[in-house]
Amino acid sequence: MTAQQIVDIVKTACKERNVCKANFVDESSARIINPLGVCLTSKRELLIVCIQSGGYTKSGGLPEFKNLPVDKCTRIEKMKETFKLNKGFNPKSKQYNMWLFHVDEKD
Repeated sequence: MTAQQIVDIVKTACKERNVCKANFVDESSARIINPLGVCLTSKRELLIVCIQSGGYTKSGGLPEFKNLPVDKCTRIEKMKETFKLNKGFNPKSKQYNMWLFHVDEKD
């Protein structure tokens, strides 16, 4: 998948609040994520900002906020399952340089 295809799927999933299944380079299985948006870092890297609720993890602690690089994502698919917005999500946090888009906080 291209970076644009990945970003497009994440954007739709954010609007509809769909859980996604995402595969990344050198990981043995998919991650299950609640996508919160895509941002551009100060180093010009695109990141999928999400809460990971299942699947592959190095840290072992789930659910957990994650910033996953778009360029390491090999496949992502929107699932039928939906999620509720985590109240700990703060799109105004200084850790996010520039949002391409993010979930609407009002819902």
